[in-house]
Amino acid sequence: MSGRQGAAWPNGEERHHITSVLRNDAGLAVVVRFRDDMRANPDKALEYAELKRELALRHCDDRDAYADGKAAFIEGVLSEGRG
Repeated sequence: MSGRQGAAWPNGEERHHITSVLRNDAGLAVVVRFRDDMRANPDKALEYAELKRELALRHCDDRDAYADGKAAFIEGVLSEGRG
């Protein structure tokens, strides 16, 4: 998504990622819609959490591959909401 910027963790600290989205960025509506879809569907949210755990194990040192692995799931959720 455009307009998003991520920050990696400091050396020696536990791994974490923070992503910020500018308030006026068009991508914010997509992020909020996905969040709302996850909140409204706990089973789907659990499925997403499991996918993220699997991807984190498989791609622990490749943030791009991790993000790519989530893309189809996210797109599927968002297109279900359009129908």
